[in-house]
Amino acid sequence: MRKLLYITIFSVIFFNSAHPDEAVAQKRIALIIGNSDYRIRSLKNPVNDAKDFSRTLSALGFETIIKVNADQEGFEESVRKFGKKIRGDTVGLFYFSGHGVQYEGRNYLIPIGAMPKISSPDHLKYKTVDVGYVLGVMKHANNGLNIVILDACRNNPFQSFARDMGDGLSRVSDADGCLIAYSTAPGKVALDGVGRNSPYTGSLIELMKYPNLPVELMFKKVREKVKKQTNGKQSPWYEASIDGDFSFSNISSKAKKPSYSQNSQGIAKARRSSREPVDSKKHKLANGLSHIILDQLILNLSHDSWKIRKESIDQFISYGNEAIVYAYPQLVLALGDSDPDVRRSAKRAVKLESFDDKYIKYFGKVLKSRSWEVRSGTLDTLAYFGEEASGALAIISPLLADSDADVRRSAQNAVKRLSQER
Repeated sequence: MRKLLYITIFSVIFFNSAHPDEAVAQKRIALIIGNSDYRIRSLKNPVNDAKDFSRTLSALGFETIIKVNADQEGFEESVRKFGKKIRGDTVGLFYFSGHGVQYEGRNYLIPIGAMPKISSPDHLKYKTVDVGYVLGVMKHANNGLNIVILDACRNNPFQSFARDMGDGLSRVSDADGCLIAYSTAPGKVALDGVGRNSPYTGSLIELMKYPNLPVELMFKKVREKVKKQTNGKQSPWYEASIDGDFSFSNISSKAKKPSYSQNSQGIAKARRSSREPVDSKKHKLANGLSHIILDQLILNLSHDSWKIRKESIDQFISYGNEAIVYAYPQLVLALGDSDPDVRRSAKRAVKLESFDDKYIKYFGKVLKSRSWEVRSGTLDTLAYFGEEASGALAIISPLLADSDADVRRSAQNAVKRLSQER
């Protein structure tokens, strides 16, 4: 769900407070492409997959470049620009969701508009994007770490000559220095999801947020989850030839109360988009609550122990609405927790939250963001408040004509929620 993934602009402290040196020392840049609108054999999930995956990576400290329904020219140009950006000590991640096929040991990703131009397997090398080309561009950057994720093993869309080609994708022979992950095993077919996301990408989005989970272990857990979800029909697979350790979410469980000096940069950035002013000298919110204590509770919302996660949410509830406003997006995220008791506490926290008209000025500024993700996520957050946010209808209405379709849908939903409750 969009609202569960919208934590980017509010979660600066959440992802930086434990070990900011680990979080920001190495740049993270991702190119994300989702292709759905094929003339032949269109797919339901890839655009949703790409957008949701992008939001999650953004919240985890990645700079994201997202392209949806990319044709060959746009696809290849994005890869070239991506290769230039990831030079130096950078983690580079390439993600593709859409149609992909293999032929003679090569894997080809299908751009939008390519299918009618391909009447034989020999056309693939000229009308599609070779995974080897993407890998070559990434390796040429000589960066720190490269990760390639391919949710592209659907049924072969080229029925007229499918017999000449294998199912799914094949193993990549030259994966040195890379981690390459596939949505299913080599030569097998992956499933398009019945919900918003494919089984594979949906599992990735959930598991990559687990704190300090080594990347290879994460992909093993993704494999287990997808196999269970699909009753064994789909078995994700990966190959890795990388040095060192990497996890998507770097949170130190050893951190007790983060010092103000550790959090100063994150707090300064968060304050620019904060619901309430923070007294930087006393480290307190307007009602006297210590933001350092609240930041530690936010960290605890990702603890391995469900009891600690639940207790942290209950503590927010006991502190009242001021604390809940401060951690609202993280509490929304907890609505999707794996433990039912944690989810119940999160529901109590969200329902307890109240809206004050003094927040309207803040939301109005955020709704002018250039990022469609920020605009859309802010609208979804406003929708949670119902009748209490009815005073915000004036700042929501202009977004009914927003240039982005997802933002327009979020605006329509927010107006409906706020108007019905009045």
